[in-house]
Amino acid sequence: MKILVTGSRGFIGTHLVKALRGQKQDVTEFDLELGDDITKTVDGDYDVIYSLAAFTLIQTRDNPQRAIDVNVKGIVNMLELARRCDAKIIFSSASSVYGIPRNDVVKETDIIQPVSIYGATKAAAEVLIETYHKLYDIDYFIFRFTNVYGPGQRSGVIPSFIKAIKKGEPIVIHGSGKQTRDFVFVADVVHFLVRMLEQNQKWRTVNLGSGVSTSIKDLVHALSSVVDVDLKMTTTGVDKDERWGFRADLTNLASAFKEVPKTSLKEGLKKTWRDSQ
Repeated sequence: MKILVTGSRGFIGTHLVKALRGQKQDVTEFDLELGDDITKTVDGDYDVIYSLAAFTLIQTRDNPQRAIDVNVKGIVNMLELARRCDAKIIFSSASSVYGIPRNDVVKETDIIQPVSIYGATKAAAEVLIETYHKLYDIDYFIFRFTNVYGPGQRSGVIPSFIKAIKKGEPIVIHGSGKQTRDFVFVADVVHFLVRMLEQNQKWRTVNLGSGVSTSIKDLVHALSSVVDVDLKMTTTGVDKDERWGFRADLTNLASAFKEVPKTSLKEGLKKTWRDSQ
């Protein structure tokens, strides 16, 4: 089986490539770090395409035009490649497509109403994938990741907290800290991505998270317990694209794979902290 992984040198991509090669899969990496440009036509012959390459939420705030080029034009190029070589495309979408949820537990059938350019690009990519399927019978599977964290992550709330701890600085919280997230460990995410190779799952969109709601303040307390240090907190203004509450419904994930992520937040934080030493 020939596999292409875009965004292969990114946080999740690095873990995925390692796991796939551990199974002796034929993996081709594709990443800006390697000189690859997803905004241009991509050639090759593949059976499966993992589409992970993307401008992140933080990057998108500063450069929305580039984000649209990478996240939207990039997925069109991947779809065209999949169309040419009859490949299955496995797309990493994000819970950002939901925007500010109307319900505490968010289902895949809930309305899509992104409040960030990043979320809008992911929503646009999903629509394009579904349209290519209808027009050209492209095989696809979409995972809507929640807040993925773990070893090797360079940006995000948990890496920023760990960086502050190492410098002996206070933890900076945007807003009240009462806003909740669904943190899912990267090894769990990769587990389900790899399982797609053995599953005959297609034409579906499913949430991929822990199914557990954690406030930012509770995250700080959990991290404090892991590092065994009383952490000081300070607050700052709220980002315009901030979301206040989120927990993913995992019913469809469990139905498709007969399991859900197993790593607890404390266990995942321990592994992340150890890796940062």
